Amino acid sequence: MKHRYTRDCPRPVYDDKITDWLNTFDDDDGMMSYPVAIYHEGYIYRVITGHGMSEYVSIRNFLGEIGLVNLIDDTATFRGYDAVLASPEVKTAMADGTFRMTDIPKNTAPVK
Repeated sequence: MKHRYTRDCPRPVYDDKITDWLNTFDDDDGMMSYPVAIYHEGYIYRVITGHGMSEYVSIRNFLGEIGLVNLIDDTATFRGYDAVLASPEVKTAMADGTFRMTDIPKNTAPVK
């Protein structure tokens, strides 16, 4: 799995758990890529890319275990991401109309 921070911004309290979990995986990129975005306090602050369906499912399961939910339908994509995970409060704000996916600012391209 590959991962990167998209910007310098506040990180959620669960970020260390994500990092610890990611450190248990190799950086293998031999299969189809499935990028997963993590939204926090107004921004997509981190992206994890699973390679192959099993890594994608592992990412989704782990992030679900720490309490995050997918903001988009399982058959949809958003700006190239196969999933956008955030706290349940964000999903509630979407349901009551106080938050829209288009409220999320676009990220800049990664530095190579």
